Amino acid sequence: MKKIILNNGKSKLWIIENFSDDLFKFVEDISLHEEPPIIIMGKECRQRRNVGFFSDENEGYKYSGKIMIAESLSTIPILCKLLRDVNDTLDANFNGILINQYINGEKYIGAHSDDEKGLDPKNNIVASIAYGVPRTFRIRNKITKQIVLNFVHKPCTLLVMEGNFQKDFTHEIPIEKKVKGERISFTFRHHLIK
Repeated sequence: MKKIILNNGKSKLWIIENFSDDLFKFVEDISLHEEPPIIIMGKECRQRRNVGFFSDENEGYKYSGKIMIAESLSTIPILCKLLRDVNDTLDANFNGILINQYINGEKYIGAHSDDEKGLDPKNNIVASIAYGVPRTFRIRNKITKQIVLNFVHKPCTLLVMEGNFQKDFTHEIPIEKKVKGERISFTFRHHLIK
């Protein structure tokens, strides 16, 4: 059942709890890049998580000054099924999955919006599902940088950002040093085909 978490009229964040079975044991062995480099404010630094991009329709995903080369989605049946289930549920046409692995609470992703040029600007929906330990999903006002909401993203919960969400807000997974377990998230987007 759909549960609204945030709605300002133009931007929405909502969830479907228990969207899927716990796939953690099936996905933890997917090969990812270990803390790959990105460019932030003109300087190269390491991402504080392991990352992989999977798509059969796009060669790569460009963000933060680097390109994450696409791995074949069709070679991993569990990812194909997950993509199909998310697309069917949301009546969407996502064609890529970005996987982020946070091995403990010291691994994180800073405040950002999913608004890169390689994403389809007409498709104003991004979805995510995570497995492993719950982590805080923090939302900030994009202009003031003030925290709007700290939401605990529980395992197997489909989280959906739509409307003007990427224009109005940033989102992040902050450092939580007390968290000892691992989290793997799957973010679904529609990438422009090149």
